Amino acid sequence: MNFAESGFGRLSSRTENLFMKKVLIACCAFFSIHSDVQAQKGGAAVTANAELSAPTSNTQTGIGLSVKGSIGISRSAQITLSPGIWLAGGRNTPTAEHTRLVPVLLGYQQTFKSFFIEPAIGIGELGGRVSLGGDRANVSVAAFFAAVQAAYRMQHWQLGVKFLTAKGIEGSDAGLWHDRRISYGAVFVGFDIFRRKR
Repeated sequence: MNFAESGFGRLSSRTENLFMKKVLIACCAFFSIHSDVQAQKGGAAVTANAELSAPTSNTQTGIGLSVKGSIGISRSAQITLSPGIWLAGGRNTPTAEHTRLVPVLLGYQQTFKSFFIEPAIGIGELGGRVSLGGDRANVSVAAFFAAVQAAYRMQHWQLGVKFLTAKGIEGSDAGLWHDRRISYGAVFVGFDIFRRKR
């Protein structure tokens, strides 16, 4: 009797283990297929952007260029990567002749029909040229960036607004700009160089 119960117990345990393995395999297959389908829904794109920023307390009107790559994680959401450059002349300061920002931003873009909003963060360079006592010098420090933009999409074109802030993150031995902060608002136009839909 004990032998029979022991044999039944081992058989039951093996059956349960086999069942759990099948469930685990089925779950893995489901999530793999689901993730693949979700990734295919979003497609991919490369967009070129040009922006014009309003004057700030420290800078004149600025211009910027960037290239944004995006890959879909669902039908309406994309992960983006955007390297770019922004230049502006100095204003209300006797030293800064111009300011330069070179960010690389990682963002999340959520689309609502023809409209999208995209917060992003990143790192890059905060630099420029200064004049001190008649001598000119180029300055450059590492900076943290945060941005948010919203735009309306018309086929391959985008028209939107953007706000960006940069803050130096180096120590005081990096110079006068080690903790400098620059913020600006801008309007931009973008064009899809490449877009693949799934």
